[in-house]
Amino acid sequence: MSDSTIKNLKLITQPCDFKNLRDGKKMPTDIDGFYDHNGTHFIYIEVKSKGKDMTMGQRIALERLCDATQKAGVHSIVLVAEHDTDKVIDVGNCTVVKYRFKGSWRETKPCTVKKALFSFIKNN
Repeated sequence: MSDSTIKNLKLITQPCDFKNLRDGKKMPTDIDGFYDHNGTHFIYIEVKSKGKDMTMGQRIALERLCDATQKAGVHSIVLVAEHDTDKVIDVGNCTVVKYRFKGSWRETKPCTVKKALFSFIKNN
């Protein structure tokens, strides 16, 4: 991956443990990707292994984040994509399986994250 944007593969494989930030059942979650297009469009990206889904907590966090930024006037979407590899994941070529837009989850025809991202920016 000579043209990869990953600067240090060793650090990307270093896990972050949030156990000391737990408050009852609540704890931080992660977001796999965030794309800010000039402050006018926010695209949140979550990538899962094929057939896996987000945890309830992660889903709620992404819903609230997307809905709040949409309400604030920023075109916002969550793209949930899947991969089927044990190698470095090429996120742009992952298949979008669903997305959240304007307060609801929607199914989609199979398309890549790259296509969905740039289509969203172009059409909204």
